[in-house]
Amino acid sequence: MATITVTVQSLLNAATFPSYTVSDGITVDAFKTTIATAETTDPSWFNLVLNHQVLVGSSTLTAAGVAIYVVLARRDLRELIGRSAK
Repeated sequence: MATITVTVQSLLNAATFPSYTVSDGITVDAFKTTIATAETTDPSWFNLVLNHQVLVGSSTLTAAGVAIYVVLARRDLRELIGRSAK
């Protein structure tokens, strides 16, 4: 297992790119919890997206194709719900 730095782009604030240093063996769900704790939000409110694909929660970051210095989009489900209601 290696330690990697992952940068996450928030779609609510596209100018924000926080970085997290984690093990590449961490699951996507555990990584979402790490982000949610840092951002004081609920992990069920967003998905992590890589190459236009939502990452599967039980996959490790390595299995999902996340490597050093990858930028993930954070798709906020509240934003998507708001768009579908219009």
